[in-house]
Amino acid sequence: MDKLYRLLDWLTLSQAVDWLETLTQTKISDWNLLQLCESGQCAAYIESSGLDGVSADFAHSVVSGIGKQKVLNPIELLDCGEPKERVLNLFGLALVQEITEALPSSDDHTQEMELDWCAKTSMYHLSALFKRAEVEALASKMNGENKQSADTRTEIQKLYSQLNCLQLQLRDEDKKFAESELNPIQTAKIKRLEEALAAANARAEQAEKALTNVAELTKSKEADSQLHQIQNQTQAAVIDRLGQALAEANARAEQAEKALTKAAEATESNAESASQWFNKPAANQPSNNHRPYLLTIAGLLSLLLDRKRPNYNQGSAAKAIAQKGWHGAGERQVNDLFAKANAAAKDATSDAIAKAIEVQEGNATRPTEG
Repeated sequence: MDKLYRLLDWLTLSQAVDWLETLTQTKISDWNLLQLCESGQCAAYIESSGLDGVSADFAHSVVSGIGKQKVLNPIELLDCGEPKERVLNLFGLALVQEITEALPSSDDHTQEMELDWCAKTSMYHLSALFKRAEVEALASKMNGENKQSADTRTEIQKLYSQLNCLQLQLRDEDKKFAESELNPIQTAKIKRLEEALAAANARAEQAEKALTNVAELTKSKEADSQLHQIQNQTQAAVIDRLGQALAEANARAEQAEKALTKAAEATESNAESASQWFNKPAANQPSNNHRPYLLTIAGLLSLLLDRKRPNYNQGSAAKAIAQKGWHGAGERQVNDLFAKANAAAKDATSDAIAKAIEVQEGNATRPTEG
């Protein structure tokens, strides 16, 4: 099959696994290849003809795929050929049609572009596809790491061989010294042999440590890539979900600051009444139940507006907000709110897909006016 694979531009999942095993001499399963795709080591695609969905960038439009699309959550392709429904996150060339009451199918409201979009579809008729060139590039990367480990092992073997030779020489010298009296020349020779033996031992230990580091680094790179992708997706979803409330958070923060200033300036004689005024929420002020949400949004806004901000993930963003010392915005509380926001974002995406499909079906069944 080698000659056939080299002439093909696209491979199925089984062909890609077979070709990767041949090139790397490593046993690989369908799950292993899709895991590598999930961590960004390779890309997976599907044929999108007849597939419709929605995009977050075009809220009132239906997106129809054109040709092959890159799958951004490739682990879902493990269910290809099964009578199961999945939501696939895609990127590629697509037709975006705006849904309007007056002109539901007008060409003036249709445009073709590359974009991120998602579609809920049955996996029964879908097949995972891979570019042959990308599979070969992945094989080269895997073989390069294996070659580095093999070179390190060869170096260790050479060092041990040198060590054995030195030990034999030292044994011969000991035998000679046992049969004759020691002299300065022999003493110096023994010292040089001992120093060379110690240096060879040290180099062998360093080589073994290097080999261990190579193996650990290989595993660490894969884990870091998967973690970074998950963190980026989580952070983007949270920021997108909370971004609409940033202006309101600013106003609430200013109101809280004014209230704190007024309470601090109150005299001892009216301290009790000032405390009662502050603790009682006004009609246009948030209740204590809303305070953690607003403080979390205000904290995210301050992080976003910092031009010198580092690359935050969900955990580091929660820690940075907690360090501000705001009551009600501790690290555990902020992480709980992030989890709720992620769940809300997921529900909103599902609702948007269902709504777009419902509108599209309603337009399809609407009678044509003569």
